[in-house]
Amino acid sequence: MFFSLFLTQQEVLMGSSLPEVEAKLRADGPGLIQRAWMLWILVHCVTFGLVPDKYRVFWTATVNVGFGLVLSSTSNSSDGGDEPAQVQAEVAL
Repeated sequence: MFFSLFLTQQEVLMGSSLPEVEAKLRADGPGLIQRAWMLWILVHCVTFGLVPDKYRVFWTATVNVGFGLVLSSTSNSSDGGDEPAQVQAEVAL
């Protein structure tokens, strides 16, 4: 549910139409869910196996911020890559 809401919000804010949002969800959703399961299972094994009780919230929050960064960069990486050049050209004008 989180990934579908995240990707939908991101695409709508970027001005995509609903069919484009649906295509993005179908293309990127399963891979993102698989990466999340791989990461969070390992993180929670470390959290409850190695991290002392008083540092567990800090550890999990830190990993969550890192995962948010990876999630954003991963979902933006399939956009074609020419957007930064376009933004630079607009700034130069």
